[in-house]
Amino acid sequence: IELIVGLLGILKTGGGYLPLDPDHPEDRLIYMLRDAQVTILLAQTTVLDKLQSFDKPVIALDGEAFGSYFLTQPDNNLVLPKSPWSKRRLAYVMYTSGSTGHPKGVMVEHQNVIQLVVDEPSTRIASDDVLVYCANPAFDASTWEIWAGLLNGARILIISHSTLLDPVALATELVQQRATILQLTVGLFNQYHVTLADVWSQLNYLLFGGDKADVNVVKKFTGQYAPRHLLHTYGPTETVAFTVTYEARDILDDVLNLPIGRPTANSQLYVLDTGLNPVPVGIVGELYIGGVGVARGYLRQPALTADRFVPNPFGTEPGTRLYKTGDLARYLPDGNVEYLGRIDQQVKLRGFRIELGEIAAALSSLPGICDAVVMISEDRIGDKRLIAYIVLRGDTAIDDAYLRTALARTLPDYMIPTYFVVLDSLPLTS
Repeated sequence: IELIVGLLGILKTGGGYLPLDPDHPEDRLIYMLRDAQVTILLAQTTVLDKLQSFDKPVIALDGEAFGSYFLTQPDNNLVLPKSPWSKRRLAYVMYTSGSTGHPKGVMVEHQNVIQLVVDEPSTRIASDDVLVYCANPAFDASTWEIWAGLLNGARILIISHSTLLDPVALATELVQQRATILQLTVGLFNQYHVTLADVWSQLNYLLFGGDKADVNVVKKFTGQYAPRHLLHTYGPTETVAFTVTYEARDILDDVLNLPIGRPTANSQLYVLDTGLNPVPVGIVGELYIGGVGVARGYLRQPALTADRFVPNPFGTEPGTRLYKTGDLARYLPDGNVEYLGRIDQQVKLRGFRIELGEIAAALSSLPGICDAVVMISEDRIGDKRLIAYIVLRGDTAIDDAYLRTALARTLPDYMIPTYFVVLDSLPLTS
């Protein structure tokens, strides 16, 4: 509960927040705090040991000193000056994996969030809804789970990480608390579509996204279970949680790839060639996203911002931009969009967006390693694993345990490869 209180407090002051996952390595957390030039850290006492090198004020929201201080404060809202630019205030910075070896911060404004969670016709949220908040706070799915609930007057059901990973405990909690809206990553949806069978009929909305869905699992699910709405969602952090939805029902037998759907309100989708020209229906191009949900850009990275946030050649208002997703897609004859994979080395794993170059850079920085390449393998549909191919210096001997321990100092667990393969040299031709 302190997390929600902290976020509300930050926004009520007119400030922006940076959500952090305390399970990430200390070096990574400190890098993000310093890169974002954070001035105050709100935390819980259980994680303060991990952040001792942070040299700015720290407030422990569950500490005794804060509890006493809190009781002496006024209970009225702060008065913030309003202007036409209030909606352009920074709401938060969220870090995603970066190809340079360090994560990059995406700057999201208030208007980016509001366009998704208020008056969005694909998800009608009422005051009697119970919306489940179970996403990692540093994962952009949390944006929708928190603010879609609060800004529509619904109740938020906060699910702990341990409960989320225990399907029996999760099902019990969702049934007892009468949850009506739930969002899962594709990975959890694939694992839980049977074990949470008692939950589905009480849901108004079940959303799943963050990775390529297995259409066979979805067909089986829709044939057996009946949440009122089953939404397949798509959207990068740079356009806030999701900007495309597909109502998955009555999927035809000949459909081999589940569409990502149509744009949400105030969003536009373009499938373009390298000259930013629209490609015909059915032809593959790169997916670009426009509209109010497009974020401000990358924190203190103007070159990268200019490369990925490009002027909108189709816009009617000056200054509008498109986000260049790096995803391959095509329009289907029925108006839905189909996702077909990545153009670059960026991949999705367990809902997290990963730059394979960041992992390779971390490996190459270790003593005894002169080169590294990281790839993703999917021997079975939905079972993705990271594999690192490394070249050692001279007669160096390195075991997997050392590599995992060394990488864990700077990378979160979902970016640590499952397998390490030692090669004499990396192939330089096809």
